[in-house]
Amino acid sequence: MLLISPTRKDIRRIENLVRASISQKQPSIPVLIPEGNKKLNDSDLEKLEKDIKNVESSIFFSLSGETYLDIAKFYFDQAKFKKALEYVDKSIRKTPLSSKALLLRSVLRFYAGSYQDALSDTDIVIGKSQDDKAKASALLVKGFVSYLTGDAQTSKDSLFKAAAFFNKTGESKEVLVICDYLMAEACFNLGEYDTGDYFYSSVRDVAKQLEKLEQKDSITTIILALVNLEGNLKTIVDNYARLLAINDETVLRDLVLYLYKMAASINDSEAFLTNVENTIQFCNKYEIVYLEQFFKELLFESWLDAKSSFRKDLWQEIISSPAKILATEADMYSAAGEFYQGQKNYETALDFFSIALERYKILNNKKGIIDAKINIYIIEFRLKNYFNSYKMLRSADEDINRLLKQSIKISYLYKRANEEIGLLRLHRDNIEELMPIIEKFLK
Repeated sequence: MLLISPTRKDIRRIENLVRASISQKQPSIPVLIPEGNKKLNDSDLEKLEKDIKNVESSIFFSLSGETYLDIAKFYFDQAKFKKALEYVDKSIRKTPLSSKALLLRSVLRFYAGSYQDALSDTDIVIGKSQDDKAKASALLVKGFVSYLTGDAQTSKDSLFKAAAFFNKTGESKEVLVICDYLMAEACFNLGEYDTGDYFYSSVRDVAKQLEKLEQKDSITTIILALVNLEGNLKTIVDNYARLLAINDETVLRDLVLYLYKMAASINDSEAFLTNVENTIQFCNKYEIVYLEQFFKELLFESWLDAKSSFRKDLWQEIISSPAKILATEADMYSAAGEFYQGQKNYETALDFFSIALERYKILNNKKGIIDAKINIYIIEFRLKNYFNSYKMLRSADEDINRLLKQSIKISYLYKRANEEIGLLRLHRDNIEELMPIIEKFLK
């Protein structure tokens, strides 16, 4: 066989042809993207993926950033979050400052357990977008991620700014309900009970307006259902029925149904454990890493509450997870401290509570700080370290009085605030009784 090598002239012609083809490459949509709410089977998804790859390898066509974003949204609707992240990354490479793409990637990164990356995407939108609505949406996402990762102060500040936008005439009151609900929760974690109570009342007021206008969507129903877990049994059952009636059977709705079952079964340890395990499996199926981590923490605490043996396997898995966050760690150490305290292994309990206290201080979680200090006081007293015990009790007392001074209302509208204030007052009264006793030991 005779092999003929191409001449330099031939090579130049080929190079020019390819260069010309690439310069004429048309950003287009030669890929048919199905409706996001239409569920596809595996073979349909494989065909779609093949079509996308064929276009990507073509020298005549390219996919625009907007098309990649549409593909990412489709996979998001299909609850294929890894695939959605892959294509939203491609979209951002084409259009680096697309607010829509950055916000979607922020949510997907959060699902994947990459919390700081998720927040960096929201910060780009907040800092560089010229669209006020996009900025407000980024502030909402930042507030949500910050709340769930334990940074209550950043959460409150971000959500306050987002709520100011969505409170305007013509903007989404459904989103305003979400902002107010999360703000209330963040305020309670900061020990700001007056403010938290105010935002809780705002949630119900706005939701009632939406109900009268028949504008209450599925998200609003979900938020109301969660708030009304504080109500009587009839309210809880009525809201659960509303959740079941929501037509859009998305991952969000199904997830909230799991949450609702957990919350409603809190007093039945066996049912609660079953619901937690089912929720973990659900999150694992859809690769929602953060929530899977969170519910494993709940499962761990439930084992301890049931006085079962210390689950070292589950403890190690949660603490060593790449998706771990400071708030989760703090709660885990606190739960382990309570377990060993119950087992009268005070030295080990003291180690766990001391680590929990340091993490709560970093988070500025005032309720966590007070609880940890009171537990450390009890353990130090058991160990006959009376000076350390007295010092910790005095420190807890100062924290409690500071929070009570900030809370100026005599009575609160909602059960959550009343319970928190009641617990603080009980701690204060107990400390006032205990202080003279410990002072005698010191003398």
